[in-house]
Parts: sequence; C-alpha cells; structure tokens
Amino acid sequence: MCGIWCCLGEQYLDILNKCMATLKARGPEGTRVAHFGGTGVLGFTRLAINGLNESGMQPMYRGENLAWVCNGEIYNWKALAKQYELSNVSGSDCEILGELYERFCELSIPLEEFFRALDGVFAIIIFDLKRGRAVIGRDPYGVRPLYTAVSERGLLYGSEMKSLIAAGGKISPFLPGHYMVVDFSGKYRGESRQYHHIPFLKIPLLEDETEAKRAVAHALTEAVKKRMMTDRSELAVTLSGGLDSKRRGRRRSKRLVLEWRGARIFSMQEKWPIGFNRITRRLF
Repeated sequence: MCGIWCCLGEQYLDILNKCMATLKARGPEGTRVAHFGGTGVLGFTRLAINGLNESGMQPMYRGENLAWVCNGEIYNWKALAKQYELSNVSGSDCEILGELYERFCELSIPLEEFFRALDGVFAIIIFDLKRGRAVIGRDPYGVRPLYTAVSERGLLYGSEMKSLIAAGGKISPFLPGHYMVVDFSGKYRGESRQYHHIPFLKIPLLEDETEAKRAVAHALTEAVKKRMMTDRSELAVTLSGGLDSKRRGRRRSKRLVLEWRGARIFSMQEKWPIGFNRITRRLF
C-alpha cells in the first residue's frame, strides 16, 4: 500500500504539502514530490514491498521525458521483462512500467493493450512529456484506490479522497478497468476509456465435481503464489473464514507459505465480545 498524487498544471502548489500529508499513513517509509515545470506534479508516499533500496523509490524516470508513479503490484513483471527484454535495476515490479509503455508506443500498440498486459492490482499515472500527455489507469476490479477531482483550477488524482478535498471541486472514483489520456495542451481534460469488461461467466461451468474441485484448488494455488511476491524477509497471512479459508484452502496456503523461505507458522485465538457467539479462529 503506497500513496500517489498528481496535479496537472501548477495551480495547486499552495495546497501540495497539505494534500501529501494526508497520504503519509499509506506510505510511512518515505515521501517524494517531483515538479515538471508548468506541466504538473507527481507525488508518492512509499511502503516498499519490492525493490527495497533507494532506486525503488518513486516517481521513477526513463530519460528526461517519461516519469510515473504506481500504487500496486504487477504480478507478471518478470514474465513481461523476459518477453519484451525490459531492464530492471531496482528489483521493483513497478520499474518495468515505463519501458513497457515506451515499447508499446514505439510499436503503435493501443494503450488498452498496455493495461491488459498487466496482471496485477494497480493505480498508475504516467507523465509522457515527449508526447505531451498524461496516462492514468486503474486495475480491472479496482483493488487499488484512485480518485479524481475536477475544479475550475484544473485536474487532480489521488489514492484517497481526503488528499483531494483541499482542492475543492467535484471528487469521484476513477473507474476500475479504465484508463484516461489527458493532453498537456492547457485544458487538462481527458475522456475515460474502458479497457476491461467483466465477463458474465469468467470460469466455465463444470458439471463433474472432481474436475471442479481440481479447478478450484489450482486457482487458489496460483492466486496465493503470485501474491507472495515480495523482497521482505517476513510475511503474514490471515484467513477470513470464507470460502478461501476452509480446510483445503488453509492446508494449501500453509504449504505454500512454508515453502516461502522457511516461514514460521503460528496460531492466534480471538474471543468475541459478550453478546456474540464465542468463536475460536485458528490460522491454518
């Protein structure tokens, strides 16, 4: 969980520090703000998951004309780096975004395909000074938050609503599965475009119970594996008691976590207040 913030133009410099302070809880490990002349400002508060060194800090840059911030995790970044021969010095999954974006632009691949290529959860803001535009996008299901504020002074984006309140104007969620291209011409207006459509039935209906169990087990295993992507030395897993926390889910999660650097397993008991059923919950 990190915090990102952006204003287009220099109209909001008087409230910049106040807005960034509201995102400190999302990124307690560091704050950085980058100014791009009259084009705008990118802000970032950091909670490092990958690329724990200084080179993993954001905003990130590619040359003098491209900069970006991203709150999220790109699960398939290594596969993308291999497929498109992308460089990565910091170890951060977000580093490959700039070069991947440039590669798609050079190959005249539509922007929606850039976002479709990302398997992960993310809110991304790219400043493309060469092409005179900002590109903003959010993951297909809106796991990572992103809001936009439109006022007479201009256009802003932030990870939380409270980071935009000081600007006034209308605040609304940036729609999941959408991206926007904003021209730096001075009007700072863009049209939201949908790149992801939620299917009515994502997984085929299986009539055989054994086959269905196998499909669920495989899906759970893959989901846990890709979410264990971190350079941190310790990892915590909590289970909610829903479908993914049933006995089979617990066993599978436990095995995967144990394989992850010899993780230590412990159990925790929770007693509910009087008036509720007393429930003992055990991890794994």
